[in-house]
Amino acid sequence: RWVLSHFQKYCVDQGIIQISMEVICDFLRKQYDIDVYKPVSGSQIAIRRPLLIFLEYSLIGTYQKSHLFEKTEVPERFFQLYLQYYTHINSLGLKLNTKLSKLRFAKQFLSYIHDQGIKDISGITKEHIYWYLNANKTFSAKTKQTALYNIRGMLDWMYEQKLISFSGHETFPVIRTAQRIFIPSCYTTEEIRKILDSVDTSTVIGKHDYLILSLLIYYGIRVGDIINLKFENIDWNSNTINIVQQKTNNPLTLPLIDEVKYPLIDYLKNARYPLEDEHILVTLCAPRTCYKQQSFQRIVTKYMKKAGVDYSDKHHGTHTMRHSLASGLLNENVPISAISGILGHRSINTTDVYLTVDQRNLKEISLE
Repeated sequence: RWVLSHFQKYCVDQGIIQISMEVICDFLRKQYDIDVYKPVSGSQIAIRRPLLIFLEYSLIGTYQKSHLFEKTEVPERFFQLYLQYYTHINSLGLKLNTKLSKLRFAKQFLSYIHDQGIKDISGITKEHIYWYLNANKTFSAKTKQTALYNIRGMLDWMYEQKLISFSGHETFPVIRTAQRIFIPSCYTTEEIRKILDSVDTSTVIGKHDYLILSLLIYYGIRVGDIINLKFENIDWNSNTINIVQQKTNNPLTLPLIDEVKYPLIDYLKNARYPLEDEHILVTLCAPRTCYKQQSFQRIVTKYMKKAGVDYSDKHHGTHTMRHSLASGLLNENVPISAISGILGHRSINTTDVYLTVDQRNLKEISLE
């Protein structure tokens, strides 16, 4: 409403009576300094979205949820090289999202070196690689690390094909560090209870959000697995939830405890839109679909604020609920092997990181 009210005033002031993409482009550029085709942040995408929905709805009577444009095209001089790399990536048997990530960074890199005046791939140097990573000011530290990993693999492939004179591992040596370089953020049982109690379960939104929070808090399920949860995964006779984890591709069976069962039933009977879809969770806003990609971080943050839980010096996303579950189980003296099974870890070594948040037992072995 805020964006549309500004747009309405702009149209009135400019004497515009017919809405078009050109009008929206001019408005976003003049009002917010946003390039509609190349937003550089999440807030710019959020400001752009209602205008694109408004235009689309006015033209065809409906709209799509996402309006992400293809940001990067492969330069013509590097197109054959890209096709070869594309074929190589598809031959590796990787997951689809992993392939898309590798190819996306490959496109960006080839586009960047083209803009730097490189006419042949053999002409790139290590400095070009470093400049590429530093040129992307919108990259977060994690995204930059992902870019480095993917570009390293691409350079290794080009080196093996004798297209360049240096490898990716030569450019970015792998430095082994201690795995426990951070302490996971987690919240106490009392804080978790406050978060759940702050949800108004008399509303459709509340029932939807309470189910998501329950799955995060009581099972520590990853968001991707919550999104992919289907009716066939619920075995009402044996009171179990049976899934194949998206991240590890490993099966996981969890007991359908009352703290999750009743929010699930309440949501299915009283809040879920009657969409003919095998997924349990469907979107709250039209057009109604199952979730494709969603972080649900907004939901967690919303109820932390409402409950008055202080997260100023902690992470406060969905994964902190997973950390908090592990911490709570440790405090109840649940064996680390059992916690590993609940969280669906491949190896118990992955679960060991949660020992760093076991404050009670750490105090017992610390010096005075």
